[in-house]
Amino acid sequence: MKKICFTLPVTLEVQEQLRQQNPEAEILFFKRSEVTAETLQDVHAVIGNVSAELLNQAPALEWVQLESAGADRYVSALKDSVLLTNASGAYGAAIAEHMIAAVFYFAKRLDQYSKAMSQHLWNNLGEVECVGEDTVCILGYGDIGQAFGQRMKAMGSRIIGVKRTASFAEGADELITMDRIKEVLPKANVVAMCLPDTPLTHQIMNEELLRLCRKDAILLNVGRGVTLDTDALMNVLDEGWFKGVMLDVTDPEPLPINHPLWRYDRVLITPHVSGNYNMRATFDRVLAIAKENLRHYLTKEALINPVDRKTGYRRLD
Repeated sequence: MKKICFTLPVTLEVQEQLRQQNPEAEILFFKRSEVTAETLQDVHAVIGNVSAELLNQAPALEWVQLESAGADRYVSALKDSVLLTNASGAYGAAIAEHMIAAVFYFAKRLDQYSKAMSQHLWNNLGEVECVGEDTVCILGYGDIGQAFGQRMKAMGSRIIGVKRTASFAEGADELITMDRIKEVLPKANVVAMCLPDTPLTHQIMNEELLRLCRKDAILLNVGRGVTLDTDALMNVLDEGWFKGVMLDVTDPEPLPINHPLWRYDRVLITPHVSGNYNMRATFDRVLAIAKENLRHYLTKEALINPVDRKTGYRRLD
């Protein structure tokens, strides 16, 4: 009998459903903080983001189902013998809506009107941007990038998707590979970063690329903080670059209370919340992926969302 350690925060009712649906497995439910090396001694599979250090102390471990789409903390740290799957596909809607909110926040000067309101000022702050006429460049055109792109396209924006490979992706008016980033950044009103942390993406948005962006562009980062050079960003902000910058991820993260990035009026910082469980539908999608993969694992079917341990991306084959 396979022994499963399940750490997603499910109700007692869902726990009972899972046991009834999978009678051939012993499913143990823990809070992530409760999991220890002793807990994992005879466990065959873990569902949830338990630390790789603990997972590597599980001698019988065969499979890990992450509750995150990002797998960068696991691809190199986890033993090669362990199958790794992620929750790609669960987060697109929530993160895309967060990004769209940020675009409107800056495009319609809501940041400035909020400040004026706090001062009780009834002032017309001038021209605003028509989002439906934007050119949107999306670095990392996977599930999250496509979800954002499709929504922006529905409002009339032109979408340029930037991918690691030239494989097909829905919704883009133009699709290019990462080696052509310099060609498209000067065209974009909105530059959206949806990149995982890999050796190829680490600080990929450096000072050279930031200076290729339009000075009046909006920059968004919802991937990983380390894909954007923080010092370079502050350098160009000091010189007047960007209408606005939304960072749901930072480097370092969490951002220290005395970090100079906090002082910029044109920067909106959210504490890595766009893709967590604040939106119930996101958790429901993660749970659905976990349930389906648990069935596949127990019936020896191919798992969905397998992670390529060399690239850190979901394997599509």
